[in-house]
Amino acid sequence: MFTPAFVCCLRNFPRQFLVACLLMFMAVASASTGKKELKIGLMNLSNGTYDLTTIYLDFGTSPAYNSLEDAAKVFNPSPIVPQLYSITTDNYYCQTNGYGPFVNTVSIPLGFEVDSGGTYRIFCNLIDNFEPTCLIRLYDQFTSLTHDLRSNYFNFSIPHATQDNNRFLLLVSFPPVIQLQDASCTNNDGVISIQQDPSVTWSLCQLYNSSNTLVGSYSNITGNFQFTGLPEGNYTLAFVYNSYVTTQAINLNGHYVTNQIGVSKTIASVGEQLQFFSLTGNATQFEWDLGDGSIIVGITHPQFAYYEPGTYMVVMRAYNVYGCEAFDTLYITILPSTGIPESEKPPVRVSVLERELIIHKPLPEHVSVTLYHINGQAVLNRSISDNSETRIPLVELPAGVYLLQLQQGSWRYVRKVLIP
Repeated sequence: MFTPAFVCCLRNFPRQFLVACLLMFMAVASASTGKKELKIGLMNLSNGTYDLTTIYLDFGTSPAYNSLEDAAKVFNPSPIVPQLYSITTDNYYCQTNGYGPFVNTVSIPLGFEVDSGGTYRIFCNLIDNFEPTCLIRLYDQFTSLTHDLRSNYFNFSIPHATQDNNRFLLLVSFPPVIQLQDASCTNNDGVISIQQDPSVTWSLCQLYNSSNTLVGSYSNITGNFQFTGLPEGNYTLAFVYNSYVTTQAINLNGHYVTNQIGVSKTIASVGEQLQFFSLTGNATQFEWDLGDGSIIVGITHPQFAYYEPGTYMVVMRAYNVYGCEAFDTLYITILPSTGIPESEKPPVRVSVLERELIIHKPLPEHVSVTLYHINGQAVLNRSISDNSETRIPLVELPAGVYLLQLQQGSWRYVRKVLIP
């Protein structure tokens, strides 16, 4: 908290000065959120001594030396300890080096000094500060080889005491940018586009669907590429660089509409109230044509009664703002008010007792059982292959209203059930 005396002191400063200070404070605060830091180590394998140097990428820093953001290298006087440092663009040796913002691939020279020949190891800490698709690599200009520091450390041999500022470069690649194009009404034209660092060549880049089935694959791929012709769904994108593997989950949206309707009875009496149900996906608008000239708009599960005997074709149109639509149809027979002959009633009895769904015989053989949440999400699927009474546990489902669907071929029965 600021003291009253401090606040009083601030009042003596010009307003422009205070505004400039505030903007500078905001810039520093925002810069800290983008900071990426690595620690690179050099170890003498003969005695286990090592030295660390810190490199960070942040807004407001530059590759040239600046005493406000960099710390000069202080060499250890002990001859058995190896020395490691990074080098600025104006040739300063740094213990800590702010090398600019991380907006593209960064290449940072590393220098080292050792007082004896032997085998040494370069390793990297704090790699998890970077996105998994950022490759952290060491380029050895002596052998013209690039080593992946995410997968392992790098060992090299020196024949005698030396200082070398030209052998190693630390390469930090910018992560791929993934862009999505939703699947349209046909649900077969979604696109996943990858824009990547041109300095990187992935050994493999593979796309798997939610069933872990390979959908597409690229080998030795560099530059930008795409996976096309995709339906809506959850995908996993796997990036492989030699022995290093990382994955990224992707949810690709779609605009296609699914639509399935049902009714509490397909044979009813004149004036009898009927409950209609719809199980839709990606729909925001609903239009029921009830076959007698009546149209109901905007209601997902309407109620309706017919007042003339006959057979009515009910058509429900589900659609959305993207122009996608789907239709489903059912037929209802309305009998005079004398009632429904017993032989024409649906041969199904369903009950819920002590959190068990009980489906009583008789039933057609090989019936599929689907239970939907009232929002349309399927929460249970089961197949009944015989004509006996079937009990399905519901203990894992929360209490509420659900829609039960029994189906065999064109025969379908839908009703609402309450799980206590």
